[in-house]
Amino acid sequence: MKKILSFLLVVCFPIALFAQTIVSTEPSNKNVILEEYTGTNCVWCPDGHKVAAQIMANNPGRAYAINIHQGGFSGNNPDYKTEWGNALAQQYSISSYPNATVNRGASATSNRAQWTSQSNAYLAEASPVNVAATATIDWNTRELTVFVEVYYTGNAANPTNKLNVALLQNNVLGPQVGGVNHYPAMMHFGYYQHMHMLRHLLTEQWGVDIPTTSAGTFFTQTFTYTIPAHLRNVPLCLEDLEILAFVCEDRKTVLSGCKAELTFENKPAVIGRIDKIDDKLITTCDGSYSAICYIRNSNDFAVNSVELTYTIGSGTPNVYTWNRRTIAAQTWDTIHLPAFLLNVNTYQNLSVTISKINGENSNASSLSKTVRKEVAQGDGSMKFILATDRYASETTFRIFNPDGTVLLQGGPWSDLGANGITVREFNFIPIMEGCHRVVVYDSYGDGINAGYGAGYIRILNSAGTQIYYNNGQFGFQANAMVIVDEILSTKNINEVAISIAPNPVNDRLYVTGTYDKLEIISISGQILATAYSQSSVDVSHLAKGVYFVRIQSNGQITTLKVVK
Repeated sequence: MKKILSFLLVVCFPIALFAQTIVSTEPSNKNVILEEYTGTNCVWCPDGHKVAAQIMANNPGRAYAINIHQGGFSGNNPDYKTEWGNALAQQYSISSYPNATVNRGASATSNRAQWTSQSNAYLAEASPVNVAATATIDWNTRELTVFVEVYYTGNAANPTNKLNVALLQNNVLGPQVGGVNHYPAMMHFGYYQHMHMLRHLLTEQWGVDIPTTSAGTFFTQTFTYTIPAHLRNVPLCLEDLEILAFVCEDRKTVLSGCKAELTFENKPAVIGRIDKIDDKLITTCDGSYSAICYIRNSNDFAVNSVELTYTIGSGTPNVYTWNRRTIAAQTWDTIHLPAFLLNVNTYQNLSVTISKINGENSNASSLSKTVRKEVAQGDGSMKFILATDRYASETTFRIFNPDGTVLLQGGPWSDLGANGITVREFNFIPIMEGCHRVVVYDSYGDGINAGYGAGYIRILNSAGTQIYYNNGQFGFQANAMVIVDEILSTKNINEVAISIAPNPVNDRLYVTGTYDKLEIISISGQILATAYSQSSVDVSHLAKGVYFVRIQSNGQITTLKVVK
């Protein structure tokens, strides 16, 4: 809980009184607070981040960005939103993203070129107030203390102003649509490096009152906040936090602001940090499993070895020492755990702890993930159903035989308008027994259900029962493992009194028995020939290979395999 410890308000003219203060008493121009309204599902938002970063780089110590995840593109997994974002956005009726206000001016704009011109204009304006701040975080208790000083070098327009203190977080590794195309420098191993993300307002929605705003007014206030380990299930890493303090005329019109000088108490000498755990694909249908750990070196020195302790469920802890290369300071790398066994189709907890860095004990950073090796039980005649979203040109798929060859593939396709989807069905008829891998690729990296049509993936067995489902919310790739114990026989697969000959066939396929409809289908699912009650079918035009013969008779469907 936030606590306001104290404040001091003094109107005094002798400058000597302020000799020991941290705030300047000399007149200065305004600093810039750029608040960008953004979201992980917003394609052009990374370009907004890049524009804001350039403004800050061009004006060091004068311009600061706050990224506010809010609105329909903000997403829920992970949830980067705050309880403050909607009210801030509603002041400006924001409906398009990215959007931003510069010093909370009269209006917001999605025109990113105007962010620069507006920032330059404010930076050239005289400010009636100067702001300075320091902050301390106790690493053991996670207690944040922020001390803010304000001095008015001139008279503000309003007799009462508002002091705001914002807690931001950098280096949040997560998803972001459009990152690859519009800000590739922030991409790491398929994830996006989010910066200046608003996590909390210590002064609540609109700030605390500064009751006097005339020239010569000196105002100081101290805030404390116990930083939780997580907000909305997103970790708050202490070493990546930053604090901004800024003064507003009221709810709008930022007069000036600053970044607090941050120091730590009881900070460990060695910091170990795991940002994410991802599945590492093992293309087998047993319980073989591995994981990729995304490690950030938050230290000021290079890391040459990492000792990880990992546990599956309540099992025995395993120790793995990684020393394959050097991880530079303030950068990420990936560590692949050795393969281990899971119970197939069962949710289990994987817990990973960094126990040592460069042979020294770290602060025991840990992360857990619920993992599952999903294996579907298929049969000799299945159906693969792929619903693509609006951007079908980004989607392709392949179904691999157990020997690694491609059984079936498709895409890309034409894009649709608005948020449409197209449902495509393919016959998935194995020609080998064993473990098959079904892979759907998205070249943009946001899956097929990211706000542009709710695509999905389904696999049905021969009885029409769903054996696999994916809601389309994946990154670059979705994988399904399907085991097939018995493929279709080259002979009749049931008791229906229908047979085909010869097999293999050269020019003409003969059918014995009564049927209604016969179709010859390629392994890609294309119908190549159709017959109705004929005693033979011409196949001379077919290329050499394996085909399927689907026969309908009295409401029954029989599928046979034939070789040309």
